[in-house]
Amino acid sequence: MKFLILSAIILLGLGGSITVIDACGGYYASDSDTHILFDPAIVQTGLSPFLLTQESQLYQSDEVRLSAELKESNIREWESYLGEKSGREIIEEIIYDTLETYPHSYSSKAQAILDRNKDLGKYVSYLRSIQPQIRQIDYWDTIHKRDSSLMLQLAAAGEQLLSSTKKEFLKERIAFNIIRLQLYAGNSVMAGLSYDRLFPYQSKSKHSLIWYQAMALKGGVLYRNRQFDSSIYLFSRVFDAVPSLRNMCLINMDWNLMSSDPPKDADAYFYRQEMYKESSRPNAHLLSLCRNDQERAVIDTMIGIRVA
Repeated sequence: MKFLILSAIILLGLGGSITVIDACGGYYASDSDTHILFDPAIVQTGLSPFLLTQESQLYQSDEVRLSAELKESNIREWESYLGEKSGREIIEEIIYDTLETYPHSYSSKAQAILDRNKDLGKYVSYLRSIQPQIRQIDYWDTIHKRDSSLMLQLAAAGEQLLSSTKKEFLKERIAFNIIRLQLYAGNSVMAGLSYDRLFPYQSKSKHSLIWYQAMALKGGVLYRNRQFDSSIYLFSRVFDAVPSLRNMCLINMDWNLMSSDPPKDADAYFYRQEMYKESSRPNAHLLSLCRNDQERAVIDTMIGIRVA
């Protein structure tokens, strides 16, 4: 009798747990849990099986690697600007430590560079002033919010700094942050106008990293303005030019494709994804924005990656 009672309790508890799991959306079968099958610690660079696919969120090591590659590209550009004699450690101290700790005191060598290069010193001070507003936001944090009014004031201060700065290298970075502040403040119209003014089209064969990051901001502006095909086109340009930004570009392409015909609920969202995987092709208007076969091929590639 005791055994029967105990068995009944266990079965009731099991049924209750199944009900809870179903109510929370269920649990996918282990053949979908691909992070169990592939250990990120043993995968060599470039061989990650889910890089740039829908499963990339299960593969945090890819995000870490891409972020490191982006930082490395930026540091190389700073080395070219300041001269390799300045040293990588000094560049990291001046640029990245400034963003991580505030207030911050510099080593004597770093301070000497800032004292000698007045424009650089002003730029770093500006970075310090805007850092609290442009840092990565935790959307679960309901206490610390960006101050839109302050951000637009900081963008206006950036315009003044831009007019007094001589070196093109620093001017591009100031311009990028002006646009970023305006966009994050919710003024996509102002951000779009600033981009068109500060980053006019140039037919150079090679652009700086910050030039493409600014283009990605314009892609965000076009998304906010519901110009989805134009937004995808700009993100495809960035995708082609900057490997370390490719995952970001694919995510933004997804947002554009889904927002052009937004699903009404979660079930519709997953249904739309499945339909997209089966039949999605770049539309004629999107392809008409491309200037050559190379650009059309990049968009085909991006969509192919996401539906794989």
